Amino acid sequence: MDNPDYSDIIKERRKRIFSFRNLFFLIVSLFLVYFFLRQIDIAGTFNVIRSINPSYILIIFLLYCLSNYLKSLRFMLMLKGHHIKHSEMFAIVSYQNFFNLILPARTGELTLIYYLKKIGGLKVSKGLHSLLLSRFMDLMIVAVIFIISSYFYWGTTLPLPLLFISLIILSGSLLLVFRLGLMLDIARHIIVGFTSLPGLREKKIIQKGIDLVDKFRNAIPEYNSKTDYFLFIAVTVVIWINFYLIFYFNIKALIDGVSFLRVLIGATGAVLTNTLPVNSFGSFGTLEAGWTGGFMLVGMNLQDSILTGFAYHVMILLCAAVIASICRCVLFMIKHIKSR
Repeated sequence: MDNPDYSDIIKERRKRIFSFRNLFFLIVSLFLVYFFLRQIDIAGTFNVIRSINPSYILIIFLLYCLSNYLKSLRFMLMLKGHHIKHSEMFAIVSYQNFFNLILPARTGELTLIYYLKKIGGLKVSKGLHSLLLSRFMDLMIVAVIFIISSYFYWGTTLPLPLLFISLIILSGSLLLVFRLGLMLDIARHIIVGFTSLPGLREKKIIQKGIDLVDKFRNAIPEYNSKTDYFLFIAVTVVIWINFYLIFYFNIKALIDGVSFLRVLIGATGAVLTNTLPVNSFGSFGTLEAGWTGGFMLVGMNLQDSILTGFAYHVMILLCAAVIASICRCVLFMIKHIKSR
């Protein structure tokens, strides 16, 4: 899995992209896009978009740049001791964000692992651990933000199903962040247990599963829980405050009267939807579904929910494409200059 030609990473991404499941998700996404566009006033929507103050676009772009910087800082903290420059990590994160938005089923995540190996020489298992740890921390912080903001919004009338789902996500992410090694040990015991079943003892997939868990387990660094995890969580909190500001200014550019508290609750629907491997190419349809459902939950009408969802989606696609392109050009120029 860690051979120099990165063939396993590329094969895995191709396998996941060109699959029947992704074809199904593409059909679902096209249906969702068609359904949402049928619900809104297209002419009125274009009038609203034309009236956007350009200063909001600049603010959103700068905040998106800041989010990439903060994400790259978090990976630098996780991968301390490895020789990766911050500028290179910023570029890697920018590529990852862009490909995550355009490739289906979260296959863009493999971009991070690929470039960490190519640029930093990290083992695939080390890159995978850093990626999963960051995602589990994201879920943990989003769940905490949602629970706190929901309490302030609904008070004692907080819908119990929402609270229950949030607590499950929070509990699961806490276990995976702070007890990932234990979870892997349990997974190994379960896989080993299958070797005692008739017909499975000699299956190669069983041994491959054990080898993968062992390789991943050995890649987990021994963090100092009192310092390192505090830094990881602190940076993750700032990352998500920054992201919710992006959500807020995106909505403020289009409509008035939406409080930051409502944004904290409403945007969580899009955040959780986008973390699941159910999106198709470009993530259109699925992201808007989560966004629309979340904001209708806090009283936004259907027209405004769909409008702001599509506007946010297009905006972050443009921001991600511009930043990734700039990083690519700069790194190419640096490489060209060094080779002369």
